[in-house]
Amino acid sequence: MAVLISSLNSSRRSALATIRRDRERLEELVAARTADLGRTNQQLQQLVHDMGERVKELMALHAISEILEDRTASRADLLARVVRELPPAWQYPEVTEARIIVGSLEVCTERFDQPHR
Repeated sequence: MAVLISSLNSSRRSALATIRRDRERLEELVAARTADLGRTNQQLQQLVHDMGERVKELMALHAISEILEDRTASRADLLARVVRELPPAWQYPEVTEARIIVGSLEVCTERFDQPHR
Protein backbone atom coordinates (compact mmCIF):
# COMPACT_ATOMS: atom_id res chain seq x y z
CA MET A 1 0.00 0.00 0.00
CA ALA A 2 2.85 2.39 0.88
CA VAL A 3 4.47 1.67 -2.49
CA LEU A 4 1.21 2.52 -4.23
CA ILE A 5 0.84 5.80 -2.31
CA SER A 6 4.47 6.71 -3.01
CA SER A 7 3.99 5.93 -6.69
CA LEU A 8 0.81 8.07 -6.81
CA ASN A 9 2.57 10.97 -5.06
CA SER A 10 5.46 10.74 -7.51
CA SER A 11 3.05 10.70 -10.46
CA ARG A 12 1.16 13.66 -8.97
CA ARG A 13 4.37 15.67 -8.54
CA SER A 14 5.42 14.88 -12.08
CA ALA A 15 2.00 15.86 -13.43
CA LEU A 16 2.04 19.15 -11.44
CA ALA A 17 5.53 19.96 -12.75
CA THR A 18 4.37 19.34 -16.30
CA ILE A 19 1.30 21.53 -15.73
CA ARG A 20 3.51 24.34 -14.32
CA ARG A 21 5.88 24.17 -17.31
CA ASP A 22 2.98 24.13 -19.75
CA ARG A 23 1.34 27.06 -17.96
CA GLU A 24 4.55 29.11 -18.02
CA ARG A 25 5.00 28.40 -21.71
CA LEU A 26 1.40 29.32 -22.40
CA GLU A 27 1.79 32.58 -20.47
CA GLU A 28 4.90 33.38 -22.54
CA LEU A 29 3.00 32.68 -25.75
CA VAL A 30 0.07 34.83 -24.64
CA ALA A 31 2.42 37.70 -23.71
CA ALA A 32 4.18 37.49 -27.08
CA ARG A 33 0.88 37.36 -28.96
CA THR A 34 -0.49 40.28 -26.96
CA ALA A 35 2.59 42.34 -27.85
CA ASP A 36 2.17 41.39 -31.53
CA LEU A 37 -1.48 42.41 -31.44
CA GLY A 38 -0.56 45.73 -29.84
CA ARG A 39 1.90 46.47 -32.64
CA THR A 40 -0.63 45.40 -35.26
CA ASN A 41 -3.26 47.63 -33.68
CA GLN A 42 -0.89 50.62 -33.82
CA GLN A 43 -0.17 49.90 -37.48
CA LEU A 44 -3.88 49.66 -38.24
CA GLN A 45 -4.58 52.94 -36.46
CA GLN A 46 -1.86 54.63 -38.54
CA LEU A 47 -3.32 53.16 -41.73
CA VAL A 48 -6.81 54.37 -40.81
CA HIS A 49 -5.42 57.85 -40.11
CA ASP A 50 -3.50 57.87 -43.41
CA MET A 51 -6.55 56.70 -45.33
CA GLY A 52 -8.59 59.49 -43.75
CA GLU A 53 -6.01 61.98 -45.00
CA ARG A 54 -6.17 60.51 -48.52
CA VAL A 55 -9.97 60.73 -48.44
CA LYS A 56 -9.78 64.44 -47.55
CA GLU A 57 -7.34 65.02 -50.41
CA LEU A 58 -9.51 63.14 -52.90
CA MET A 59 -12.64 64.97 -51.74
CA ALA A 60 -10.88 68.29 -52.37
CA LEU A 61 -9.71 67.19 -55.82
CA HIS A 62 -13.23 66.07 -56.69
CA ALA A 63 -14.75 69.34 -55.47
CA ILE A 64 -12.15 71.37 -57.38
CA SER A 65 -12.77 69.41 -60.57
CA GLU A 66 -16.48 70.15 -60.25
CA ILE A 67 -15.79 73.85 -59.63
CA LEU A 68 -13.60 74.04 -62.72
CA GLU A 69 -16.37 72.58 -64.87
CA ASP A 70 -18.46 75.71 -64.29
CA ARG A 71 -18.12 77.55 -67.61
CA THR A 72 -20.28 80.49 -66.49
CA ALA A 73 -18.16 81.71 -63.57
CA SER A 74 -15.40 84.25 -63.86
CA ARG A 75 -11.78 83.25 -63.35
CA ALA A 76 -11.71 85.19 -60.05
CA ASP A 77 -14.84 83.41 -58.80
CA LEU A 78 -13.50 79.99 -59.81
CA LEU A 79 -10.19 80.60 -58.04
CA ALA A 80 -11.95 81.94 -54.94
CA ARG A 81 -14.03 78.78 -54.77
CA VAL A 82 -10.98 76.57 -55.36
CA VAL A 83 -8.91 78.30 -52.67
CA ARG A 84 -11.67 77.63 -50.12
CA GLU A 85 -11.44 73.88 -50.88
CA LEU A 86 -7.72 73.64 -50.09
CA PRO A 87 -7.47 74.06 -46.27
CA PRO A 88 -9.93 71.24 -45.43
CA ALA A 89 -7.74 68.85 -47.47
CA TRP A 90 -4.69 69.44 -45.28
CA GLN A 91 -3.81 67.55 -42.10
CA TYR A 92 -4.51 70.54 -39.83
CA PRO A 93 -7.25 72.50 -41.60
CA GLU A 94 -7.98 74.65 -38.57
CA VAL A 95 -4.60 76.39 -38.97
CA THR A 96 -4.23 76.13 -42.76
CA GLU A 97 -4.78 79.01 -45.13
CA ALA A 98 -4.26 79.11 -48.90
CA ARG A 99 -3.42 81.55 -51.67
CA ILE A 100 -3.54 81.18 -55.45
CA ILE A 101 -1.81 83.59 -57.79
CA VAL A 102 -2.47 83.42 -61.53
CA GLY A 103 -0.91 86.27 -63.45
CA SER A 104 -2.11 89.47 -61.81
CA LEU A 105 -5.05 87.70 -60.13
CA GLU A 106 -4.58 86.71 -56.48
CA VAL A 107 -7.12 85.01 -54.23
CA CYS A 108 -6.63 83.75 -50.70
CA THR A 109 -8.55 82.43 -47.73
CA GLU A 110 -9.84 84.93 -45.22
CA ARG A 111 -7.04 84.64 -42.63
CA PHE A 112 -4.16 84.22 -45.06
CA ASP A 113 -1.16 86.09 -43.69
CA GLN A 114 0.79 87.91 -46.37
CA PRO A 115 4.49 87.10 -46.18
CA HIS A 116 6.71 90.05 -45.38
CA ARG A 117 8.77 91.08 -48.37
